[in-house]
Amino acid sequence: VRCRWVLLILVLIEAQAMSATAQQSQSNGPLQIATASAAARDFYEHGAVARGRTVAARPPAFSCAVASNGNVLWAEAFGFADLEQRVPATPLTVFRIGSLSKPLTAAGALLLYDRKQLDLDVPIQTYVASFPDKGSPITIRELLGHLGGIRHYGDNDFGGLDENIKHYTSLEDGLVLFENDPLVAPPRTKWSYSSYGFNLVGVAIEHISGQDFASFMRVDVFKPLVMKHTDVDDRVRVIVNRAAFYEVADDGSFINAPFADLSYKYPSGGLLSTPTDLVLFASALLRPGFLTEPTRRLLFTSQETLDGRDTGYGMGWQLKADENGGYETGLQVEKTKGERYFWHRGAGVGGHAALVIYPDANIVAACAENTSLASVPISLTLIRKIAAPFMP
Repeated sequence: VRCRWVLLILVLIEAQAMSATAQQSQSNGPLQIATASAAARDFYEHGAVARGRTVAARPPAFSCAVASNGNVLWAEAFGFADLEQRVPATPLTVFRIGSLSKPLTAAGALLLYDRKQLDLDVPIQTYVASFPDKGSPITIRELLGHLGGIRHYGDNDFGGLDENIKHYTSLEDGLVLFENDPLVAPPRTKWSYSSYGFNLVGVAIEHISGQDFASFMRVDVFKPLVMKHTDVDDRVRVIVNRAAFYEVADDGSFINAPFADLSYKYPSGGLLSTPTDLVLFASALLRPGFLTEPTRRLLFTSQETLDGRDTGYGMGWQLKADENGGYETGLQVEKTKGERYFWHRGAGVGGHAALVIYPDANIVAACAENTSLASVPISLTLIRKIAAPFMP
């Protein structure tokens, strides 16, 4: 019991230090912080009602952060990380981020590209010899842009279950779920969203780096970017501050999310993080340093199909660039007229998160909650409200 109290005290001290740093990072920031906080609290308290929910009027826990020039300007959390134990959420609460794992994986792959260890344009079998030939070469560039023709999830992938419950001892073992299936389209002919394609990139990262995916990301990506609370969602390991996961029942009440083992998809949808870590990550992509300038730009340059059509997706990032709100892809998106931004959203069992970069304003913002997308979705409109007070 004493050890638990000591741990709680240390967590509270770190949370207070983060809050102090965020508030001191701008000498003229109290009004901005108050405005952003009010927008976040309004969503937490009333967001579900605004979307037609009549019972579950708020997510169990909701957390946000905004950063500029690599400095966290504000971070705040609301609600409970664990409803049963009544554990309050803090900026240190760790959430499932779903497909927000993809931008992190893309950054890891391009780091190897910068080191001249990875070629974006050779057949994937160069790095993953076990992957079957599909009749046309598939490259990592295409996989990172959803142009490789690899399918997305299917109804029968997990033996008829909605989620995977099997633990895979390696990412490569998880390729069995799709590796023998035909392509949905020849490479570069059609933009087709594929989490499995990113899992294949993760296996390539392992073979190139000589490390398992989790170790590579911890040592080469998370540690250099001071992402202290980001890791793979290993259901066996004890992960400090990991939130409990929830879904919404038919009557609108919260229930515990079903068990899901994400070991087969760490690169595409199996990471845990905090909004603070996410904005630190995105801030590092706004300037050369972690990646070189030419490589950094690859993340945010729309790829094209063979017939010259922009996909609106770079490498791990969805792009919005024109005066009408930007490109349309296969994802459901919202339009924000006249404002350039890059973003990605992630949703899965018991977790939902979004991360947005406003490159012209040098502002990044992230939000996360410990319930599934179908409950109370985090919208671009919400994140824009939270980021707006800090815009120049």
